[in-house]
Amino acid sequence: ETAMISVSINNLLDKIQLLHAQVYEAELNQRSIQCQYLQIRLKNHFYLNCLSIIHAMARLNHTDLIQELSMCLVKYLRFVQEDTDKLVRIEKELEHVKNYARIQELRFPGLFEYQEQVSAELYDAHIPPLMLQTFIENSVEHGMKRGQKNWIHIQAFYQEQASVPGIAFSIQDNGKGFSEEDLEGFAKDPETFDLSKSHGIGIRNIISRLKLLYNGKASIQFSNAPEGGAKIEIWIPFLDMEGDMEHV
Repeated sequence: ETAMISVSINNLLDKIQLLHAQVYEAELNQRSIQCQYLQIRLKNHFYLNCLSIIHAMARLNHTDLIQELSMCLVKYLRFVQEDTDKLVRIEKELEHVKNYARIQELRFPGLFEYQEQVSAELYDAHIPPLMLQTFIENSVEHGMKRGQKNWIHIQAFYQEQASVPGIAFSIQDNGKGFSEEDLEGFAKDPETFDLSKSHGIGIRNIISRLKLLYNGKASIQFSNAPEGGAKIEIWIPFLDMEGDMEHV
C-alpha cells in the first residue's frame, strides 16, 4: 500500500512538473507574440509619419531634400527590417535615432536640433530596438512649439538601483511638455491610460514592452522640466551581451 501511494505521488509530481513546463512555454509564446505585435504597431506608426513628410516635401518641390531624406529612410527602414527579436547595441540605436532626427531637421529647417550625451563605454550595451526613437518621435509630433527653435536631448549613463547594475536614460525637450491629465494618468495606470487624444500609441507601446521584456524590473517616469518641456527617465537592467528579448 505504501508503494502504491509512493507511485501515485510520483505520478502526481510528474504531472505537476509537466504542467509547469507547459504553462511556462505558453507564457513565453504569449510574450513573444505580444512583443511582435507591439513592434508592428510601432513600425506602422512611424511609416505613416514618414509618408506624411515625403508628401509635404513633394508638394513644395524640394527634390534635393527628398533625395537626402530618401537616403536617411533607406538606413532607417533597413534597421527596422532586421531581427527585432534581439536587443540592439546602444550605438546602433543611436545611429538609428540620428537618421530620424535628420529627417526632422529637413522637415523643420532651422527649427529643430538633436543633441546626445552618451558615454562611448555604453555603446556595446544592449537595449530594446526603437526604445529611444519612440520618444523622439513623440516629442516632434506632439511637443514641438511652432515658430521657435526646438531641441531634444538624450543622455545615458551607468547607474545601479538596489545594487543591480543598469543604464539610466533621460530624454528631454523644450517643447509644450505633458499636460496635467497626462502626468496624472501616467502616475495612476500608465499601461491602460488613454493616450489617444494626446500622445498616440507609441508611449504605451514602450511602457508595455519594458514591463514585458524586463519582468517589471525596468522603470519609466514622466515629468515636466522646471525650465519647461517634457522629460522621460528610463532605467533598465544592464546587459553586456546580445540576448533574445523573450528571455530578458
